[in-house]
Amino acid sequence: MIEALDVVIFVVLIVAAVLALVAKDLLTAVAMLTAYSLFVSLLFAGVSAVDVSLVEAALGAGITGLLLIAAVLATTRHSEPRPDPRRRYVVLPLVGLFLATMLYAATGLPDRGDPEAPAQLGVSQVYLSQSLEDTETPNVVTSLLADYRSQDTLGETLVILTAALSAAMVLVRRRDEDDHVEDSAEGSAEDSSDTDGGDVATTETEGGSGPTTEIEGGSGPTMLGAYPSVVVRVVSAVLVPFLLLFGVYIIAHGHYGPGGGFAGGVFLAVGAILPRLTLPSELAYRLFPTRLGPLVGGLGMLLFLLVAVAPLVAGGVLLDYGAIEVPGLEASRVRYLGILIVEVAVGFAVFGAIVLIFDVITGADDVLRRLIPTDDAPETGGSPVAGSPPVHGDGPTTSATTTPEDRR
Repeated sequence: MIEALDVVIFVVLIVAAVLALVAKDLLTAVAMLTAYSLFVSLLFAGVSAVDVSLVEAALGAGITGLLLIAAVLATTRHSEPRPDPRRRYVVLPLVGLFLATMLYAATGLPDRGDPEAPAQLGVSQVYLSQSLEDTETPNVVTSLLADYRSQDTLGETLVILTAALSAAMVLVRRRDEDDHVEDSAEGSAEDSSDTDGGDVATTETEGGSGPTTEIEGGSGPTMLGAYPSVVVRVVSAVLVPFLLLFGVYIIAHGHYGPGGGFAGGVFLAVGAILPRLTLPSELAYRLFPTRLGPLVGGLGMLLFLLVAVAPLVAGGVLLDYGAIEVPGLEASRVRYLGILIVEVAVGFAVFGAIVLIFDVITGADDVLRRLIPTDDAPETGGSPVAGSPPVHGDGPTTSATTTPEDRR
């Protein structure tokens, strides 16, 4: 039965991947990729990799799809024609060769649950047999990631935060340059057509600051601002505290069940992003200002580094929590607490990276604009709410930050 279900999932994955490749509408492609990640999470759950399944469902089928939708709405909805259709005659044989190689390699893989498989031998048996005694942590995955191989986790967390900051800085600089070019073009157009003047009208959606923005293929609502439906606004407002609580629970419960810092940080980020999508901007960004992403992400990375260096001061090695002598606590208990602190640090870093990327893609990057000065970028006015974003869709004359009077 399990094998039949695996076949069905693999067929769905292939269909979703092909549809994502051939779709002309990028939102359709994003939907197919989201479905792909969801079925991959089911595949992981089928092989008892519940921790990986939870992260894939939250990150791959959730946040990643949301960020891709934000990127599509910020750029264009339809893909451009391929410059040279003849490339497919080169690409398709290469893809076929790669697929044949993977299928041939799969024939040499051990059977599922084979006790003689390489993954079941060697150091893995030490982790499985001594994890509870060494770290007082029943979840071997947590003890493995945050203790035995915590140096890998430190590097991964550093890469995640560094990648988010680098991408954010590139996007901010690129948008400032584009805005400067647009402002220059508009100034020339206004000088040449003073008699035709007129203001750019903004179409407000029902329920608050939700103007529309033109995207290729039609006009659609922006992602930011109050959602037109009262039901959506009320339900999202009710869900936010539960999402935050569930994120904290996953981080704190990672010792005993599926979860940990990565998955918990994703759910915390969802709790901060959901108000940005459905509630009025002034309320959403007062609850979770844009400065929260870089601040919490940096705090998480700093906390992780402090925990990593503390054992060195105590005479041990990097991230060897057991080397820290705490009166009244055994070494295993100290390692337990060290794992908990690492999970909290990872959750903070993941939360900060995701929220930062979302804010930059949607234009709510006033914090980074102050940290990354550009010579060509036009000066922008202040915002009445600290960390509040611009409301997109008001036409090219919309500044980086707007006042309530501008939105009205």
